[in-house]
Amino acid sequence: MADPVCDDAGDWKLPLLDAPSDGGDTTPAGGDFVTWGTDVNVRAQPRLDATVVGVLRGPTPVTVTCQTRGDMVDTAGHRNDAWSYVPALGGYVSNIFIDHPASWLPGVETC
Repeated sequence: MADPVCDDAGDWKLPLLDAPSDGGDTTPAGGDFVTWGTDVNVRAQPRLDATVVGVLRGPTPVTVTCQTRGDMVDTAGHRNDAWSYVPALGGYVSNIFIDHPASWLPGVETC
């Protein structure tokens, strides 16, 4: 179960994203991404002390409408203060748990 303070679901190894063999872009179109990890908290605001409005039990497809800066999240040797808003989940997911190599997601507007 994820730690309610740091959202660190364990000693995770971040997924490796390989560039396509044709050298194309790895960014999904339209703000569609997949999360990684288990028991990842979805929060009402981009803060670690915000109400948990949902929990992602495993990798989950999500559509991100915007992203913003919030509390710093540390996990698996990485730090990031970017959070993505996912309307279908009614809250924010730390970008640490979005399976993309960039900490600030390309093509996604600022909230």
